[in-house]
This record gives sequence, structure tokens and C-alpha cells, in this order.
Amino acid sequence: MKIAQEYKGYYLDVFYKDGVVNGIIQQTQEQLQGLTVEEVVREFKKRVNLIN
Repeated sequence: MKIAQEYKGYYLDVFYKDGVVNGIIQQTQEQLQGLTVEEVVREFKKRVNLIN
């Protein structure tokens, strides 16, 4: 487990297993286009929580 690193200027206060963050970003990249940073972070955290 690691704490998520800074992503595009924002720190994500989530823990993740190696590889999970990049997989989530790749899977949701198309769905997240056009959203605000806050909406992206909220969606990202929701998906991480579903995995853990």
C-alpha cells in the first residue's frame, strides 16, 4: 500500500495498491473529460473505494 502521489497539482488522500491508480486513470479517462478537477477527484476516490 502506498499513499497516492500528487496528480496534476492535486494530492489525493487515498491509499492504493501498486498499479491500481494508473489502471483507474486509464479506464476512466474518456468518462472524466470535461469535468472539473473536483469532480475528477471525487470520481477517482469513488472508484478506488470500490476496489478496496
